[in-house]
Amino acid sequence: MSGYAALKHNILQNAARDVIPAAVDFELTPRCNFSCPMCYLKSSVSIKEKPTQWWRDTFKAAVDAGLLYALLTGGEPLSRPDFLELYEYLYDLGVRITVYTNGSLIDGGVLQTFMKRPPEFVGITLYGYNEASVHAVTGNPKGFRDVETGIEMLAMVGIDVALRTIPIRPIYDHLDKLIGYVKNKGLWLGYQLYVGPGREKDLDAGLRITPAEIADFEVRIKDAFPIAEHPLHQETMAATCPALRSGCFVTWNGRMTPCAMVAHPGKIVSPETFLTTFRELNKKMLAAPVCTECAGCSLAGDCLQCHARRVLEGSPTACPPYLRAIAEARRKLKHE
Repeated sequence: MSGYAALKHNILQNAARDVIPAAVDFELTPRCNFSCPMCYLKSSVSIKEKPTQWWRDTFKAAVDAGLLYALLTGGEPLSRPDFLELYEYLYDLGVRITVYTNGSLIDGGVLQTFMKRPPEFVGITLYGYNEASVHAVTGNPKGFRDVETGIEMLAMVGIDVALRTIPIRPIYDHLDKLIGYVKNKGLWLGYQLYVGPGREKDLDAGLRITPAEIADFEVRIKDAFPIAEHPLHQETMAATCPALRSGCFVTWNGRMTPCAMVAHPGKIVSPETFLTTFRELNKKMLAAPVCTECAGCSLAGDCLQCHARRVLEGSPTACPPYLRAIAEARRKLKHE
């Protein structure tokens, strides 16, 4: 662990001890110019986003409560016309910012802002290696070209870009081609291993790959790209999860929750109640039901289980068969 990574780790540990929201994810919008079938945020309901001033006031309240590290995400956060205004305001409050974007809306204005006020890094998820593969997943026929242009623009001016991908069937079936594409660009590829149901809908049938394929997916990427220290190259697990301990998630419609995946415990938050709401939900999170099987399980070091994933898989108190099978497959590959 580098000096900076160790410092950040210690800061978040101390924040958890003192119940301070030092790292907060802000979901600025549910809107996106991609239409991915696995998106946890896909919804047919009409949206009424929070106005610019609400986000500015919320950012200031979070900083007053102890915020040091922020993630701006969506939907596609750059789809908000006021994104650059919000980014600059938060940056000037002294916060280290990470941006999660699909990369397709990077333009000269974004580039100029990031050059003057550099993000900690820009995280971009890759859904394919050419026009056809990206179109098949995102529904955007220009997606590949626009993302490639965005990545090249960021790299050209030295903005730190962290790429990752996800284990869904269309990506897994052509994983070697995606790995080759990233290698040819001289970049790293990270990953996440869990794809679950969305907050508002079930996961499309046939999209998730098998536990054995999950383990293979991980090994092939790790073999191709040695470990890096970006969070997008690491999998969050129960022991490292900051949810409602040193961090939280604020949804596009103003609800504070543990993370992007799960809505409970959660509560509508206002700038005036930011810290009190965080500490109220912290108590509920610490009292949340747990899985007793997980505590002494020999597979714990390879298991992706956490409160959110257990909830999405059916019960916060039961060992999910899908996660257990992934842990077994990961363990097996380690010893082959």
